[in-house]
Amino acid sequence: MTDSTHSPAPAPDASAEFDRQVRTLVALGYPALSGRTPEQFAELVAPLRAEAVARTDRAAYSAYEPAATGRVPFVLVVGRELAPVEGTMPLATLRGG
Repeated sequence: MTDSTHSPAPAPDASAEFDRQVRTLVALGYPALSGRTPEQFAELVAPLRAEAVARTDRAAYSAYEPAATGRVPFVLVVGRELAPVEGTMPLATLRGG
């Protein structure tokens, strides 16, 4: 018997999560902070996609439920070598904060 009140969560998609994080960084102005265009910035981080997806265990990822909990299996972090921390830290927020 299936519980009709609880739908299973959709299959996680680490690739989509990677894209979402890149879009967020671009929208926040990280490319300009790094002296790049949005396209150049996206090209710079693109090689990280394969690693992020490969290291994301689908079974473990499903426990995160990003839409419901705000938790994600990985976070793209722009280091100070790429953009000054004085410019990036004011852009950092917590979910709902």
